[in-house]
Amino acid sequence: MNQIEKNKYHETKSHSSEEFLFNTYPCSIPTDFPSVPLHWHNDMELIVIKHGSAKVTLNLTPHQLSAGDILVVLPENLHSIDCAIGDRLFLKRNFSALLQMILLCLNILLLFLMVIFLLSHMYIWAILSIPIL
Repeated sequence: MNQIEKNKYHETKSHSSEEFLFNTYPCSIPTDFPSVPLHWHNDMELIVIKHGSAKVTLNLTPHQLSAGDILVVLPENLHSIDCAIGDRLFLKRNFSALLQMILLCLNILLLFLMVIFLLSHMYIWAILSIPIL
């Protein structure tokens, strides 16, 4: 799918605010709505299957989920949710700019630890490579 086609599915609804960077939508399919159509947004989304089973499509690849499963949808990833025929699905959709900030901080921390690790090994290598007279 090219970018022009993908832009047709862009959901522009804001799911959080500057004051509160997290939002939860408990819902039931098909009671609250028949399905969640294919879309993408700039928020990170956690799909938590509380009861029942679902077919969740992520970047056009279908995944079968059941109670207890959690799917992490990163920003700008196409996704949809469908319930199995005759089944009732209870789920929570959590949108969070806060989670994105936490992931960014964790990535920075990981990078920092990798640099410390590399520098410490370079220092040890430098000490071991000093010729002894």
